[in-house]
Amino acid sequence: MAKHYNVSHIDGKLRYDHALLPRTSTFVRLIATICAIAILRFVVKLINQRRRFARLRRQGYPMPPHSFLLGHIGIVAQLTKSWPRDFHGHYLAAELRDRYPDLPPVFYLDLWPTGPPTLVITSAGPAGEISQQSPQLPKYQGIVGFLGPIIGKHALVAMEGAEWKYWRAIFNPGFNAAHLQTLVPGIVENTLTLCEILGEHADEGGVFALFEAMSRLTMDMSCLATLGTRLNAQRQGCELVSAFRSQASWIPDPNESNPLVRFNPIRPLVYRYNLWRMDKFVSDELEAHFAIHAKGQDGSAPRAKKRSKPVVDLALEAYLSDQRGGSSAADGKAAPLVMDARFKQFALSQMKTFLFAGYDTTAGAAVYAIHLLSLYPETLQRARDEHDAVLGTGATRAETASLVSEQPHVLSRLTYTSAVIKETLRLYPPVANTRNGIPGYKLVSQGQEFETEGFMLWGAHQAVQRAEEYWPSPNAFLPDRWLVEPGHELHPRHQEAYRPFEKGPRNCIGQELALLEVKIILAMILREFDFADAYGDFHAQKANGSGGSGPPEVRGDRAYQTLFGSSKPNHGYPCKVSRRAAAAPLSTAKT
Repeated sequence: MAKHYNVSHIDGKLRYDHALLPRTSTFVRLIATICAIAILRFVVKLINQRRRFARLRRQGYPMPPHSFLLGHIGIVAQLTKSWPRDFHGHYLAAELRDRYPDLPPVFYLDLWPTGPPTLVITSAGPAGEISQQSPQLPKYQGIVGFLGPIIGKHALVAMEGAEWKYWRAIFNPGFNAAHLQTLVPGIVENTLTLCEILGEHADEGGVFALFEAMSRLTMDMSCLATLGTRLNAQRQGCELVSAFRSQASWIPDPNESNPLVRFNPIRPLVYRYNLWRMDKFVSDELEAHFAIHAKGQDGSAPRAKKRSKPVVDLALEAYLSDQRGGSSAADGKAAPLVMDARFKQFALSQMKTFLFAGYDTTAGAAVYAIHLLSLYPETLQRARDEHDAVLGTGATRAETASLVSEQPHVLSRLTYTSAVIKETLRLYPPVANTRNGIPGYKLVSQGQEFETEGFMLWGAHQAVQRAEEYWPSPNAFLPDRWLVEPGHELHPRHQEAYRPFEKGPRNCIGQELALLEVKIILAMILREFDFADAYGDFHAQKANGSGGSGPPEVRGDRAYQTLFGSSKPNHGYPCKVSRRAAAAPLSTAKT
């Protein structure tokens, strides 16, 4: 017979029978057991990690002073205690070498459980080796976990081997130099809108976030180049931009230590919703382009030829040709009228990758170029002099736009502007390189072999590209580095020391498009506007006039990079813009 749970008062105290206690205590014991197992596993893994690093230290491998309890977490916390919480982690490698001068350019770092066991690489030669090793070292899988909520699980950045080669070949035609020239009129048209917006900010005279305005421009450019879609994100709301922004805002800050924030139970639901929004937008575009191609190739409704084709069209042409076995539509072998589900799934990830990577990193490069030029007036004047010489002294905005659109080849004559962009990317690289170590592979540096199995190999580009051994006056903005001949004191001292887009077979597929976009942006807006960062005003307003020591800095830079979905200037680069005093008012008429 089932027992009942009885409660009674005896001597003023509650008395319970034991009918339900076994059931309750069993549940409590189960929870306690699960917690104990989890804690035990954590402790065992912690001990194993610390013992591994202790062994490496005894064997003479370089690393900062190591604690068996904290590994290197305590040292990192001490080094960065004066930095703002949102600093980008890639500053850490150079800071460690500065604080511990005896550290060689390759060393081990133990940040578990806040980060993976890491082999830090701040030397050009080893940085080049891990990106060009044959067979290729696999990408660090943590990048999928970080970018997965935005680009999905099937992006080029996460692929390996034959699968990566196939998809790289599918999309390569969309990024070759000849095709990029056809995109120039659309890039110019979008930049004209930015010029109008900057003029409005100049008239208002207030502080605004330049990165916000620039990223909306580059999203318009990326969507036009990738999907052939005119978003007009600069002037009106856009579902795609909104979803991207929301998703990036929910990705945990790498420096976040609060577990309630890092493991927010609402986050997976927001991820799923935003992915649905992004996928719906891109999928609708993909299906529309596929339908046009399918009709055009079975003879029912041929697609009109266009001078400029978005990446999606070139990818679909390659895919349909592959489906016909390499034959053309004229050979009589029709393309499929339904898109393969696997192709669609993978294509969606690639399109989102191009959109996300293209708009954020390009916007960051343009903003940092403007920032550096505002700090170096003589360099800014040289750039403007070049623009006058190539594009015409006193040319109106419309005349400049018309010239560049109709004669894109004139951009190749902007050699000093190209040097400005390259130097900007040296000082503010958008990414680092992370690979997985593998069994049997040892990285050699200064005659020492470093085991890699179980380690993340971190090619710290920010440290490599500011290393004194490769760059005279490494923290100075000197575009002439890229114009002098080999042997000159300013010329880079190692061919592997410059790697903002990475090198080797897995370099950034969209780098030429990004460089083209930034060049057009600078050529059009520097002729008309002056900029000055407003971090002082921004932080004073944020503190409500309470004063303080001024804007926070990272390694002496108040425009430091932060990681918010991707690398970008902190707080969106607050600034003020004004019309050039020396320049006549430029016409705002569009071509």
